[in-house]
Amino acid sequence: MAKEGQLPVSAKDIFLIAIPGIVAMILFLYSFLYYFRAGDPFFDDLVLFAFLIGATPFAAGKYVEFSRIRKMENEFPSFLADVSSGVDSGMSIPQAIYVTKDREYGLLNKEIEQMAMQISWGIPFENVFKKFTDRTNSPYIEKLTYLIIEANKAGGDIREILGAAARNARELKNIEREIGTLIKPYVLICYITYFVFLVVIIILYGTFIFPMATEQSSFITAGFTAEEFTTLFFRMLMLQGLFIGLAAGKMAEKKIIAGLKHSIILIVSGYVLFNAFTEWGLLSW
Repeated sequence: MAKEGQLPVSAKDIFLIAIPGIVAMILFLYSFLYYFRAGDPFFDDLVLFAFLIGATPFAAGKYVEFSRIRKMENEFPSFLADVSSGVDSGMSIPQAIYVTKDREYGLLNKEIEQMAMQISWGIPFENVFKKFTDRTNSPYIEKLTYLIIEANKAGGDIREILGAAARNARELKNIEREIGTLIKPYVLICYITYFVFLVVIIILYGTFIFPMATEQSSFITAGFTAEEFTTLFFRMLMLQGLFIGLAAGKMAEKKIIAGLKHSIILIVSGYVLFNAFTEWGLLSW
């Protein structure tokens, strides 16, 4: 069910999810119908391209969305601190919010201007804050605004509560930055692990698989072909890239879906390098 004031399906959803998803599904079904039974090596390429067509626009959209949310979250403590200062000087919360509309808060400015406009129309500030949290789509902002709304309803010392919320917001962002700094080396390790795996596969190919294909060894005639081993290595490499990327996203941003961009980078890099050595003749073994 769509939230109030929001369309159930936006043009952005259609562009980033529906259209690429339909194209990817058609290509995926086509690859199964015409290449899977025949055992054509082009089958793996088609499946991979179907995945990239479906996942890349979605991952790009999520990356832009997460970046937007992060930038607004970074400015939110300053906004809360300014509102708290306004309340300390004797303003009501709606008045303090309205005054901040002319200050600079980056991407948050547009939302604050909309809040100020709604307040000028006489909409209760609790409703204004709720709509604000719906638009930002940030759990971090939602928690802090919920605290302010409930404290105001309870009739406590709103100046003290706003001051505490502003301090808490800054501390949370500082902790988040520290954690991000500590996590970055582990994300780098994920990339290193993948490329080490890629190098091992290329070495195995050049040392064992390629000579078997040229010499027609007894190992191949026993039922194992160089093409089958090449396909196996390729699929292992692509799956490794997918799951290592998702793990990197989970560690770095606490969201598995945020790892799609890492997965796409690793998969495309692995595809190009693997084929450069095995199919395109970059090196003569």
